Amino acid sequence: MDRRVSELKQKKRKLKNEIKRSDKKLYKFFVGFSIFGILNWLFWYNQYLNEEIVCDVTFVYLPILLGMIFFYFKFNSFVKYYSDTKSLLDKIGCFLLLFILGIMISFLSFGTVSDIIYKTLMDYSIKDKPTEMKSYSIDRFVYGSGRRNSINRFSRIDYHDATGQDDNLQLSKFDGDDSEIIGELRNLNDEEIKKKKLVLYTKEGFWGIKKIIDYKVN
Repeated sequence: MDRRVSELKQKKRKLKNEIKRSDKKLYKFFVGFSIFGILNWLFWYNQYLNEEIVCDVTFVYLPILLGMIFFYFKFNSFVKYYSDTKSLLDKIGCFLLLFILGIMISFLSFGTVSDIIYKTLMDYSIKDKPTEMKSYSIDRFVYGSGRRNSINRFSRIDYHDATGQDDNLQLSKFDGDDSEIIGELRNLNDEEIKKKKLVLYTKEGFWGIKKIIDYKVN
């Protein structure tokens, strides 16, 4: 009996040490890929037209799913340890928490790598393609998150084409040309903004997706 108790304690101690190592690895993964993902988003932000659901499935949802499967098998003991409880509510809560954590880590790691692959493939596919130019009517200019004095990563221009299909162009305050346009549009009222035209310069890549190469506001 004492031997069984001793063996169980030893197993628990071994599992606990393994969990501590897993916790440290997960923390390093999370911090490292968070920095990596934020830098990718800040300094390599491309915009596209005609992105369909097949693009999201291939380069967003599928990589996140694969990442969750990978991290489950990589940190299987971690999952078992934190879900080892007799209470059904605790089990449900634990699995929900681990599920959300899995999505976050998978999005930051596999999702970021997939995003880089997508942008690299798109740049390669448009390399020898001609530049197309199209003019759009501007609906409104939104500074930051929608409030005139807000501070945010992006401002945006909402626009529509001749068929009435609408979209928006994100403007980065980290880009000098964008900052100039933001400064110009902030000094105009809504009626003056609607009189202007947005001109997009694009190149068509795979699956009919168009990358926005440049733009101007006339």
